[in-house]
Amino acid sequence: MQQTAERPTIRLLDGRRMQCKDIPDELVCDVVRRTPAPWPPSPGTVPWRMRWDVQTALEAVTGPLPEKLFLAKISKLFAKKLLNGCVPRRLSPVRGVRLRVLLR
Repeated sequence: MQQTAERPTIRLLDGRRMQCKDIPDELVCDVVRRTPAPWPPSPGTVPWRMRWDVQTALEAVTGPLPEKLFLAKISKLFAKKLLNGCVPRRLSPVRGVRLRVLLR
């Protein structure tokens, strides 16, 4: 029977739980920029990226990230107005989140 790999629920960094502050904001924004858009953007707009594509690309750089940690980091970047997108009222791992980097 084939088993699927489960995402970690916590990740330790130097013997403590990894937190949002351990993932640099600029790294996440760069990963969002580099992640291919699932469809071409409309003229004059910034292309969207899907949350799961961004998380996969970020994990290629940082290693496995718990779902809640990734979503918490994205929420913090929304609050800092470094990212925006289309999100449900409450970030949910079940629903898709479309992301884009705000250029300043």
